[in-house]
Amino acid sequence: MSNTLISLIKDTSLTSSIGFVELTREGQSTSAATFQHLEYKGRKLGHILDPRTGWPAEGMASATVVAPTAAEADALSTAFFILDVEKSAA
Repeated sequence: MSNTLISLIKDTSLTSSIGFVELTREGQSTSAATFQHLEYKGRKLGHILDPRTGWPAEGMASATVVAPTAAEADALSTAFFILDVEKSAA
């Protein structure tokens, strides 16, 4: 089976990479509000809602996860995006 090389971008310019992830039989997911958001009264409101508040999650730029399956990676990256850094690392 061939490997897949994925670039992790630094910002919305899509030209600056912070590194690469090489996958063989894993899934990878990144959750962020970089592209899917709306601006309301000067605030950028993302599409990922914090279930504790009902408002868009704030505080994390993005969360990237590699897991055994893409579904697990997606669920975890969304959860980690909502949590703060300390809780995500626990």
